[in-house]
Amino acid sequence: MERSYRQRLGGESPEELTPAELLAHYLKSKDTPPERVALLLQHAEEIFEAGQ
Repeated sequence: MERSYRQRLGGESPEELTPAELLAHYLKSKDTPPERVALLLQHAEEIFEAGQ
């Protein structure tokens, strides 16, 4: 059975993607405007870096 996350990820396994890549795929699947995706990814990177 083909899982919907594989369809959203273009056949890629979620385990092989970075958190930023997963977020970008999710936002694009929700038809988020590109400008908003860029802004959200910028803020997310700050959070990801703070968690390291």
